[in-house]
Amino acid sequence: MTQEQIQHLVLQQMPEHLPGGILIYRDNKREEILYANSWFISMMGCSSFEDFMELTGGIFANLVHPDDRDGVERDIREQIAGSRSKLDFVNYRIIRKDGSIRRVEEFGHRVFIPGVGTVFYVFFLDNDTKYKIY
Repeated sequence: MTQEQIQHLVLQQMPEHLPGGILIYRDNKREEILYANSWFISMMGCSSFEDFMELTGGIFANLVHPDDRDGVERDIREQIAGSRSKLDFVNYRIIRKDGSIRRVEEFGHRVFIPGVGTVFYVFFLDNDTKYKIY
């Protein structure tokens, strides 16, 4: 197998094997969710991407605890505006399918993708998992 083939296989598998959640959503008024890996779907207490999309209505803001939404949106926008690399780091609560609340750390990167538009690539760490590892 060539190095290029190995890299392709490794990159193809990467989203499902990173130790955390991955979410991709559009940077538009609706903040439409485009992708979530199985780790994040499970973190939300869902059994499938379809189940996850039904829970969230396919909208990023619906992940965030209602009491945290305004602050999260403001923090992300301020950090992106003040960063050449368009990065953000935010800590907030999510509401899982069963109604339970979890605190997460979110690392985001705002990028433009030709043919898609501007999106956020976001990596999530569940604080419960983080502290179990420590």
